[in-house]
Amino acid sequence: MVCLCSCAYNINSEMLEKVVLASAMINERTVRALGWTGLPIDHPHLLSMPESDYLKCFWFESVRKKMY
Repeated sequence: MVCLCSCAYNINSEMLEKVVLASAMINERTVRALGWTGLPIDHPHLLSMPESDYLKCFWFESVRKKMY
């Protein structure tokens, strides 16, 4: 299991996912998404302040591609 996190508001979840996919392709791996986590309950995301939604964690599993 691997976890990739970002606490930068400028990097959204889609960008993190693209980084994981690009890395997997370069390293000939298959990636299975296990889930997303973010801000804990004591750090609420304020709807009036989008930059408060800064923490993103992508949990995934990496497996070697089968070579035929």
